[in-house]
Amino acid sequence: MDDLKWIECRIHTSYEAQEAIANILHELGVSGIVIEDSDKGEKTLLEGIYIKAYLPKDHLLEEKILHIEKAIENIHQSGINTGSCEMTFTEIANEDWATSWQKYYQPINISPNMKIVPTWEDVKKEHEEQVVIELDPGLAFGTGSHATTALCLRALESNVKKGDTIIDVGCGSGILSIASILLGAAHVLAIDEDEVAIKSTQQNAVLNDVSQWLTTKQSNLLSKQTYKVDLIVSNILAEVIVSFAHDAWTYLLDGGLFITSGIIERKSEQVIDTLKDVGFKIVHIDREDGWVCIIAQK
Repeated sequence: MDDLKWIECRIHTSYEAQEAIANILHELGVSGIVIEDSDKGEKTLLEGIYIKAYLPKDHLLEEKILHIEKAIENIHQSGINTGSCEMTFTEIANEDWATSWQKYYQPINISPNMKIVPTWEDVKKEHEEQVVIELDPGLAFGTGSHATTALCLRALESNVKKGDTIIDVGCGSGILSIASILLGAAHVLAIDEDEVAIKSTQQNAVLNDVSQWLTTKQSNLLSKQTYKVDLIVSNILAEVIVSFAHDAWTYLLDGGLFITSGIIERKSEQVIDTLKDVGFKIVHIDREDGWVCIIAQK
């Protein structure tokens, strides 16, 4: 680990896209983000802001960069002004960066009964009921450090029942899939269009010893789905949730739950209206740091 190099990724974007792009980076396992804001007298030469994040220079780097580019393009296509989105990459000279970086990624308490820990931390359960999820931030998307992921995890904690069958749409690191299994789900199907996300989910499932209850599928949302489940969870953009709301209804059992997050506050009404139009009953809405999690029932 000590010999691992790090790449500083610097993205020029608009104020409007700041939260959405920060979410993408958090979902890549970035535990800390630096924002250079011209309105605050920072070193910004163009209008807008620069977002800086740090990625390990490993065999997944190129794929992660492609993932960032694709995700930002999806944000742009959803109608958010992303600015120039010029990206630059600089290798960090400090050979000890990898080790020093670890101190910034500490165990995250999602709730009194759920904790996310990095692989190098020796953290034991504080009590029998506590769920402890182990992740490698250098590999994964979705560390639990962003509000959207935490909102989903708490929603799962409150709603997953022993023996449930679940689909995780846009699985990223697999954190929601792993949590669901540890909470008692009998089987989880983790779906993502991105091959890197599928690999990360599989590796994190091994870390948490839950692979036997997990199936991964590289797919565009629910386009290849063939059976109904008790619960569908998706931490993704509002526009994407709207686009497959009908499919979610189709592949949920009667009384099943659709848990959605990754929704910016100002777009929450659009998602709520769509879910209601499809036939869902909104049973709970939770908010944190400008993000919204919606629990709907068929």
